[in-house]
Amino acid sequence: MQEKIYAIRHLSFFYTDEWYESLIDYTDHTGHITDLFDNKEDAVSQWKQLEYDFSHKVHFENIMYCEYSHEEFHGQEDLLAQKSVDELFEIIQKLQCHVYGLYEYPKQLKQLVLFNKKSEQYDFCDLRMDEDDVESNIFIPSNFIKDSPLNDEILPSIHDIVIEHDIDLKGTLEELSDTPLLLQHLIEENPDIRFYAPNSLKIQFKDLAQVNALLKKPIEEEARYLTIEEIYQIEKQLNQNHVKGTDSNE
Repeated sequence: MQEKIYAIRHLSFFYTDEWYESLIDYTDHTGHITDLFDNKEDAVSQWKQLEYDFSHKVHFENIMYCEYSHEEFHGQEDLLAQKSVDELFEIIQKLQCHVYGLYEYPKQLKQLVLFNKKSEQYDFCDLRMDEDDVESNIFIPSNFIKDSPLNDEILPSIHDIVIEHDIDLKGTLEELSDTPLLLQHLIEENPDIRFYAPNSLKIQFKDLAQVNALLKKPIEEEARYLTIEEIYQIEKQLNQNHVKGTDSNE
């Protein structure tokens, strides 16, 4: 049995013109990792506290105007403000209006991420939508590794999400390479490199170095494999830098 690690991810918060909801689906395994724990009890406790703090910060709009509230809590800000951490979390659970999600991973699990050699930093995504989303949500897009035996120990299950998607290059072999015959030979030798006539080349991250050597415009990103803890530390720094930058501009 693999040692486990528990991650809390920020799912972002936005207004749909009808109600407030999280932007990221809980089962997508994406969003900024805000906290990391070695035991589930501490993780759940922090999850409840984060939901509590966020609800107070947005004056309970996430609860009062969520899809499943059915106006039950409309205008009930004072009542909600009196709820304890556990009481408020119970309401959030009932209404499915979480702004954070709790995830369980094998501690040794690694994910594939892209590192941009030109900028010397990891590719990242800033998902903060608008003024309704009051917290930073900068994260590193990552993919689970195909056929890893650790994938079955991940919760929620990742069986229905993309695992290690390919890089798709557009162009004929002549447009992509000064040595199209060598590129053609590489495609014939490696079944994981596929060319769909007339102008679509699909490669896996593991073959990036080989293909890059033959491209007119080499792809700047390289594939790296990081643990959840390593990703957490990088995202922590990215979000701290964002907050510092925001504060300095005020």
